Amino acid sequence: MRKIVVIIVLVLMSLPALTFAGEVGIGDIIFFCNVSEGRYLRVRDGPSLDAAEIWALNRGDVVRVSSARLDRGWLQLQLVWGEPGWVWFEYLSTTPPGAKEAVIDASGRVRLRDAPNGDVKRYLQPGQLVTVTRTVEAAGSLWALVSVAGKVIGWVDNTCIAYVHYEQWDFD
Repeated sequence: MRKIVVIIVLVLMSLPALTFAGEVGIGDIIFFCNVSEGRYLRVRDGPSLDAAEIWALNRGDVVRVSSARLDRGWLQLQLVWGEPGWVWFEYLSTTPPGAKEAVIDASGRVRLRDAPNGDVKRYLQPGQLVTVTRTVEAAGSLWALVSVAGKVIGWVDNTCIAYVHYEQWDFD
């Protein structure tokens, strides 16, 4: 998990600035707050525990990043809603708490929609790996919000998804 966050931060640092507008949707780069249940992540005005707390993020809160900088383990976020803030990078993840890895399991391509039972935006191919960030029931079906490589891309019918289960093998 830490390795993924570090790689993403390094990619973000190599770009001059990332800017996004509008609602979270297809193409947005997002991070999730991954603190323990009942806890929150302090967002500070500088890269230090001594810096003033300017707001807080709860477990599972979504953060859209418009620019980022890493300083001794502190990540500066220029958030779309206002001033920059600093957080300890290990508490952000590209997948939400409780997210599940899955694979598109269908005989043909699967419709990717902008909302549960919404307009078709594009198609996913059988065997494509996705992360299911949440599910909702709508229009008599269960729908999964999926992301690929940390980008929220849309909704698919949950019957087209096979969840990946990992087993720990002991060779001793």
